[in-house]
Amino acid sequence: MRESLSKTFRVTEIGSNIAIVSLAMLLGYVLLSRYIIDSPSPPPREAAENIQPRAKLPQIDTGWDKSENNFLLILSTTCKYCTESLPFYKKLGNSKSSGEARLIAAFSQDRDEAAEYLASAQVAVDEIIQTAPDYFNVRGTPTLLLVDRDGIVKAVWEGKLAADEENEVLARLAGARGM
Repeated sequence: MRESLSKTFRVTEIGSNIAIVSLAMLLGYVLLSRYIIDSPSPPPREAAENIQPRAKLPQIDTGWDKSENNFLLILSTTCKYCTESLPFYKKLGNSKSSGEARLIAAFSQDRDEAAEYLASAQVAVDEIIQTAPDYFNVRGTPTLLLVDRDGIVKAVWEGKLAADEENEVLARLAGARGM
């Protein structure tokens, strides 16, 4: 009798353990599928429309009014295309004469890090500001904006520029000389 009770107890214990493990697995699956696997993703953020010509930019510390032609380079020290574009930015900086246009570089990184980044490529800028690209409603880097003294965007170039786009920027700079 003891032996049959002992055997019944073991069978009941094993059955209970199997039921507990099965229930734990089922509960784990429900929790995972509800909160992790099939969790609804947050609604997409409204994508801001990228900056367009004739848009008014927010004021910067130094102001746009120092020149009728402000070339605003929005860059990142970690951006591959920014680094690939540095030779053109060097050429742009070397092509302008004092007073005809300003070359302003905006980075989300620290100003010292940005200055070192530009100096390593010998890119001369009039000023470096620290701000996120979305401050200017720009989606990515590199982006080059031509901005007048009122903060109105006159032209926008995005990404690594092709040769014809580089020539267009240099022509705009040359046009600034004639003003």
